[in-house]
Order: sequence, then structure tokens, then C-alpha cells
Amino acid sequence: TGYDVKFFGDTATNGYMLWDESRDDLILGSSSRLGIGTTTPDRQLSIVGTSTAYMNFDATSYVDWLIGSASEGFIFYDGNATAYRMVINSSGNVGIGDSDPSEAKLSIDSVASGDYGLSVVQAQNTQAVYIDNNGTNSALAIENTGSTGRGIYVYSNMNASAEESLVNIVVDNTLFDQPALTIDNDGVVTA
Repeated sequence: TGYDVKFFGDTATNGYMLWDESRDDLILGSSSRLGIGTTTPDRQLSIVGTSTAYMNFDATSYVDWLIGSASEGFIFYDGNATAYRMVINSSGNVGIGDSDPSEAKLSIDSVASGDYGLSVVQAQNTQAVYIDNNGTNSALAIENTGSTGRGIYVYSNMNASAEESLVNIVVDNTLFDQPALTIDNDGVVTA
């Protein structure tokens, strides 16, 4: 009662659609499915397109977001800036600012001037970033070609009661016969 238009299915007890004109509400029953671009929706909401299938979130004075499926993968697209903000491709690779993250599981590109590419704030009693390397190559590689900045910068403001060294290299296998640290520098070395 109290609804302006009512539709009920023949078989599903919870398959119905109600419209309340006074509130402009459209209400679907718990077993109802809504199909946009399809006559056979297989979920509560199915959006089907021939090449793309988007939902648009456009709040006045804010970002016009397009979210959905496209040739790049699952996308978050900024309609105001006409730019891909995040893409998840068919391999599960994630690109932030990168519309084709085929080269990495996580690719961050197009970092704005003055921003960090990745910022981790850690207030817990464990490592802020942990890399478990079981491969045959480096766990971390920093390529500093074409940059006038540092490859690695370590800063500490710990006081005298600190219990750990600023940089700690542990070789925990007596069979390891390589140097713990190698510096190969074609330029000037300072300490």
C-alpha cells in the first residue's frame, strides 16, 4: 500500500517493482534483477554494452566519474580531466595513472609535481614495507637514469635511546660467500 505503481512477477514472491511518486523512489524486491542493455540480467544489476559498459557518477561541482568495463579493463575514469585514474586489466594488473599496466602487478604513473609516487605511514611495531624475494633477481631495483636526485635517501630523527641502527644488513647463512654490501661507482665516492 502507499505506492503509485506496482509490478509483481508471476512466480517469484519477492520479484516486484514499486514506484512512489511522492518521493520519486523506485524499489525492487530482493529477488528482482535490473538489466541495462540486456534482457537477461544475471545479477541484481547487470550493465551490458557492445564495447563498453559504464556507470556515471556526476555530482555538481565535483569529479564526473565513469566506472565500468572497457577495452583497457575495469576502469575509473575522470570525465573532468579526461584521464584514466585507475585501471585493472584482464591479468589483474593495477594501473594508477597508467591506462596500460601490462608491465607490473602495480604500476603508478603520471605522478603530479610535488606528490609522492607512494607514501606509507607506519605507526605499528613491524616493517612498513616487506618484500619476500624468492626469485633469482633483485628484490628492489631503483633506476635513477636521467634524474639529478638521489637514488636512495635515508633520514632519521631518532634520539640517543634508539635501539636499532639506521641501516641494518643481516646475512643469516654461513654458506653465503658474497659481500654483504657492494658499491660500484664510476664517479666520486664520499663517506
